[in-house]
Parts: sequence; structure tokens; C-alpha cells
Amino acid sequence: MNKLSNILTIVLGVLLAVSAVLIILMMSSFDDAARLESLIEMNLNWGYLLLIAGAGGALVFSVINVFANPANLKKAIISLVGIAVLIAVAYGLASDAIPHTKTADEMVAEGSLTGSVSKMIGTAIWTTYLLLFGAVGSIIYSSVSRLLKR
Repeated sequence: MNKLSNILTIVLGVLLAVSAVLIILMMSSFDDAARLESLIEMNLNWGYLLLIAGAGGALVFSVINVFANPANLKKAIISLVGIAVLIAVAYGLASDAIPHTKTADEMVAEGSLTGSVSKMIGTAIWTTYLLLFGAVGSIIYSSVSRLLKR
């Protein structure tokens, strides 16, 4: 396991170095608009690549872990059902009403903002609120229970 840890540390160091070089190149190119635009696009693509690799790695290792320890499968299914219920509740709370602002009216006119898009945006916002409420509630619960145990 120590060898794998060393390899992962080296890989992470290389990824960090590439990211730092790309950021430094972008920050040093503010006077050349064309070069800056291409470096911004390169940084975005690098970020997308890292996001896809990270999400893919998390999925692959989760599947490997489920097969290595089948007892965790029940916990994983319960977690996925909980997330699905949370998103369903958020979807139920979300409105499909479109706000009447200048920008929203322009987006409606060009067809990029519809009731269903507004509903999905509302679902994402409500999901964030519910997750935040759960996180703050967990912190308060653990603090109070720890104080009561003393």
C-alpha cells in the first residue's frame, strides 16, 4: 500500500504542477487578449478533464469497493435512495414560474428559458438549501449531544 501511496502522491504533484503552470501562464497574459482567451479555454478544458477523471475514479473505486465488501452495498443503496428522495422533495418545492426581469425576459424571448428550465433551476436551488439545512442541523445536533453527554 505504501508503494501505491507514493505513486498517487507523485501523480497528484504532477497534476498540481500542470495546474499551477496553466494558471501562471494565464495570469501573465492579460495584455494579449487573443492569447488570454486561448489560455482561459485551455484552463477550462483542463478543469473539465480533472472533473471527469475525478468523478470517473470515484465511480470506479466505489464499484470496486462494493464488490470487495458486499455488506456496504446496502448502505450505498440506502444513500442513493435518500439522495433521490431529497431531490424529489426539492422538485416538489420548486416552482416553474419565470421571474420577470430584463434578463429573464430576454432569455424567454430567445427560447433558452422555459418553465421546465426554471423548474430544474429551482430544484437545484432547493436541493442546495435542503443539504445546507441538513449540514447545519447535523452540526447543531452533534454539538448539543456532545454538551449533554458531559
